Amino acid sequence: MPQQRPDPVTPVQDGAKDLQRREQAYHAGHATQAMDVLRQLDTGGKKVRAADARRCKDYAVEVLGHAHYAAWLLVYSAIQGAFKEGWIPDNFYGARVIPAIQGPHGRLSYLKSLAGTLFESPAFPDVGSRINGALLDKAYRPLSFDEARARFFESADRLVFKPDNSGRGKGISFFDKRSFNQAAVDALGSGVFQRRVTHHSLFDHFSSTAVAAVRITTVVEQSGAIAPRAAYLCLPTGSATHVQSETRMRVPVDVATGALRETGLLADWNECSAHPTSGEPFAGKTIPAFDQCLATVIAHHQRVPFIGAVGWDVTVGRDEEVHILEWNAYHNGIAFSEATVGPCFLGLGWERFA
Repeated sequence: MPQQRPDPVTPVQDGAKDLQRREQAYHAGHATQAMDVLRQLDTGGKKVRAADARRCKDYAVEVLGHAHYAAWLLVYSAIQGAFKEGWIPDNFYGARVIPAIQGPHGRLSYLKSLAGTLFESPAFPDVGSRINGALLDKAYRPLSFDEARARFFESADRLVFKPDNSGRGKGISFFDKRSFNQAAVDALGSGVFQRRVTHHSLFDHFSSTAVAAVRITTVVEQSGAIAPRAAYLCLPTGSATHVQSETRMRVPVDVATGALRETGLLADWNECSAHPTSGEPFAGKTIPAFDQCLATVIAHHQRVPFIGAVGWDVTVGRDEEVHILEWNAYHNGIAFSEATVGPCFLGLGWERFA
């Protein structure tokens, strides 16, 4: 089973000894996760050649500064069949890159209830929020329970509640007008209410019970321009009501064209050419309105240019309108893209943070 990604270290808040301890635990957690993936890949016949293993270790030490960065390089090499210079290990990204290109500002994405303030954009399907016990409309005007119930369901039959400080699909709740009652709402923490989006018919071929999401990673180039560097389609499996890291599968997307790759990876990193539940193949399919997806996330990243990399979860509706389901900074995760289609972040100079 996939393990939860360790949280990034926080050098601003931690003292020297505590920082060292947390860094050791952080890298140990990543090593455990990477080794588990390697074992899964080995069982599936994907092995790392001895020469590539040596190059991973040499590159980790000589370029990135420590042997503990080799673990993810080994995973990337196993999946792609050879070592490639320029890869960014996921733990190097969290320990060295994120503090340098985001600082504490990346944590703003943890507060899902504040996306409306930051972006002031109709692309987010937000209808209101609950913050510190208060129900608020999109403009953060206080509402009584009855007012909130009437307002939130004006444009939606079903709502999704996403708690602040949550991720990987955890803590999500669904409401219709009947289940949106005082007791249920009082039990929620702070977070955002969104209308449940109906995704494009293309995604129905894979799942008609949960909304598919396209993760697009944008970065601030050294010139200051915002550019997309990686994309993949996130799909629920089985009877899941929404995408969750433990059960999802991911399919690489050509960031230039929106075309799906012929094969994707299951949650255990094993490869497949069709959705495991529906049996629908990936080959020959392209994300609808993909150019508009790119334009949308680039425009939104321009609102927060002080955050050097963002992972945007978007979906495309029935009429090809683009919806931003959430934005993810502060260790938005790059391992999947690096392993399948990377290196994705060449020319950004991230190696200098070693």
